[in-house]
Amino acid sequence: LEDGYVTRYYDNSPALTLVLSRADPDLVKDGAQLLSRYSLPVGMHVQGMDVGTVISKQDVEEALSFTERLKRDVMKNRDAIGESTEAIIAFVDEFEGQVKASEDKTFSEALKSSIYYEGGQSRIYQEIEEK
Repeated sequence: LEDGYVTRYYDNSPALTLVLSRADPDLVKDGAQLLSRYSLPVGMHVQGMDVGTVISKQDVEEALSFTERLKRDVMKNRDAIGESTEAIIAFVDEFEGQVKASEDKTFSEALKSSIYYEGGQSRIYQEIEEK
């Protein structure tokens, strides 16, 4: 995975933590379930294993439902998180595009063809770095 995404996570982690601490418990639960479901495939892929699990339309819809609710909660907390609001919304929008593109691909295919894979470059990341 690209180091820039890890950096972006840590840069925005305090703001996301604040948003999630104020969020509806169902949003937090759903986020934890998604993390739990995809942690193993990410770990397997990072270790060099090909993950052949196909990402279904239902998987995509579930992830997009979570991200839409997350964006709403980010916006509700924009006064508290300030400048991070724009960056987080942009990152989530970018992620949604990658999720949509992953439908009917294996997990490894989706990751390798994504902007998160080594050599991929995020347009949004470039724009934010230029600011």
